[in-house]
Amino acid sequence: MGIYNIIIVLIFILFIVLAIYIISMPRASSNMIGGHQRHHLTYSLKADSGLDYSILKNMLMLNFDEKNISAPYVDLSWGEVFTVTKNGRETVEYPPEFERQRADLKFLLESNDLKKLTEKANLIENFKNKEFLAKSYQLKDFLPIAKSILNGKTPYIVKKNIGYQQKSVRIILTYDQLIKAKEDFGINCIVSHYIQNTMQSHGKKFHLRPYFLLYANPTTGIKKAFTFSQYRMITAKKKYTPEDDCDLQKYYDDVEIHMSGGHHTDRLLFPSETDIPEHLIKKSLIELKKCTTAIENNFLALNLRPYPESKAGFQVVCADILLTEDGHPYILEINRRCGFSYGTAYGTAYGTAYGTANEKWKKMNAKFSTDFFHWVYDSVIQPHFRI
Repeated sequence: MGIYNIIIVLIFILFIVLAIYIISMPRASSNMIGGHQRHHLTYSLKADSGLDYSILKNMLMLNFDEKNISAPYVDLSWGEVFTVTKNGRETVEYPPEFERQRADLKFLLESNDLKKLTEKANLIENFKNKEFLAKSYQLKDFLPIAKSILNGKTPYIVKKNIGYQQKSVRIILTYDQLIKAKEDFGINCIVSHYIQNTMQSHGKKFHLRPYFLLYANPTTGIKKAFTFSQYRMITAKKKYTPEDDCDLQKYYDDVEIHMSGGHHTDRLLFPSETDIPEHLIKKSLIELKKCTTAIENNFLALNLRPYPESKAGFQVVCADILLTEDGHPYILEINRRCGFSYGTAYGTAYGTAYGTANEKWKKMNAKFSTDFFHWVYDSVIQPHFRI
């Protein structure tokens, strides 16, 4: 073959490769302005989200033009759940415009598979790495053996399968207390060993909240999971004290000692704002990495997929993780919807504690929001749209 024919063949191959690349590029509703590809996006955000969404909007302005939420089709659709009251009960829902909107990439994944890990009864059945779960039972399975286990001294914790903000959690010592919890919460509960040897920060019990980013694109067959590098720390209100010779039930009924909740904390980030010894921090971070990797892998084993109205989807989920005194992590629960609105409550406690009228918290939250949105952008949005 002559040199002329070789050049012709090479040009033809280059043309084919270029054509395939152009065809595979996401087009959706994008357009070109000044030679720069633009995309369309919509937001459906709460005013009190906690995170500073102006940081995200400034990041996306370079490549995206914002459209009204009623637009039938966009490249990127980002929404949050809102609290609504139905039949006298509060629940959370996405705005209907967001749910209907078709998109190339939507901030939402189909929930049925996620529930295999985010509902407590499913978590204890389906999670493959049992070393990161306290010994647990479904209530229906625990009832027949409960009398032989509950001795009035060893605490167990009852949690409603679907419950929020410690409203359906109770520490029990006796069989009668178990029956009372069943009457109050129903049969759809789990019963777990109560972990007593917990790590403490500034004398308070705490749990950590790592965030996970999940991505699924059925067209390409790609599924990915990422863990955010920063852990939020959520403490109890009162300092943790040993049970000693006190009235045990009164002691375990004090939720301000035993239940860590965001409205009471004046420490936000682990490990930067703790008084935990350095050697324990190092060990804990190693063990936490093993735990978060296990959570990623358990999610990737699911059939992650977007809803039919979007070509690809992504979602942030979070876990509540307790550390023991020697740094071993135990997963308390995994949450399908991660609200950030408790940032306001954090800010009040944080600002009051430091006497700085929330300025320290605002600065921290701005940095956290910047790092968080860069994580989402760099992990999912940028590679999906090739921008």
